[in-house]
Amino acid sequence: MIVPSAFKSEIISSQREIDTVLERHLELYEKLENGFLENEQTIGEFVSNSGGFQVASVKNISLRFFVANKAELLEFELISQLLDIELKTTLLATKMERFADFAYENVNENDEKVMLKFAYLLVDVIDGEQTLLESYSDLLDENKKYLNSRMK
Repeated sequence: MIVPSAFKSEIISSQREIDTVLERHLELYEKLENGFLENEQTIGEFVSNSGGFQVASVKNISLRFFVANKAELLEFELISQLLDIELKTTLLATKMERFADFAYENVNENDEKVMLKFAYLLVDVIDGEQTLLESYSDLLDENKKYLNSRMK
């Protein structure tokens, strides 16, 4: 049986993963902001020279299982937060897919308009990562007692 501490561990693991990827994306954006257009690099060259971008591996498996099997034991607010995290995870995946598709489709481009859209899409991914991190933190903060308990 999955206990609250199991999905608490999963949340913490996902937080760490997203935080690591977020830091890389913030560095990528900073490099982009600090003169990318002046270097006349293509998107592909820029991404390659900057160490690339990553996709966070977010796991909500035990969250989904727990909600599906123990929903009657959970308070509405907790269920709502878990569903919100699931939605934000899906939105982040969509944003990342759009960003990656754009980067690959324009890998040999260095046109100013293309670069600007690349930057906007990166900011959108960063926003999604930050939003998901905040949701995880809120969930942990608001449900400390419950998540530290052990259900039989």
